[in-house]
Amino acid sequence: MAKFVLRWVSFSCSLIVLSMLSATFTIFNATKTLPPRNNLPAWAHGTKTWPQITVLVIACISLAFCLLVFWNYWRGGHKRAEKVAVYYTLFAVGFFIFSTIMWGLAAGILQGSKNNSNNKDIWGWSCVDNKRRQLFSEKVDYAVVCRMQVSSIRTISL
Repeated sequence: MAKFVLRWVSFSCSLIVLSMLSATFTIFNATKTLPPRNNLPAWAHGTKTWPQITVLVIACISLAFCLLVFWNYWRGGHKRAEKVAVYYTLFAVGFFIFSTIMWGLAAGILQGSKNNSNNKDIWGWSCVDNKRRQLFSEKVDYAVVCRMQVSSIRTISL
């Protein structure tokens, strides 16, 4: 039962990160072509999106592994899932190490890009409170994008 609960926790965390980053990309893609106001763009020219894309891929991989186990629970019941879980358990130590490294890299990539990009990435740009934020306030809710990025890093850090 504990394995099943842990799989649901892993599934939930992956889904949370996936949904927040998807919402971030939706906002970014919908607003990146807004015309400049007072010679200030809505987003930095050449905004770095690769950190969010990398974390999005990691969340998708984690979600796929969880869905594979859940599929086997649904398809063959507990016995089949446990058969898969035997392989999963054998694989679990390696997968746990891989997951820990994978999510650690995701957190490091997001935090590192924010710290080293001079706020030219999605997270850094959305969290800076300046004139641009006021000019685009009716079109872009930078505070929401910033909070989603902070929540993503907190979820990853669990």
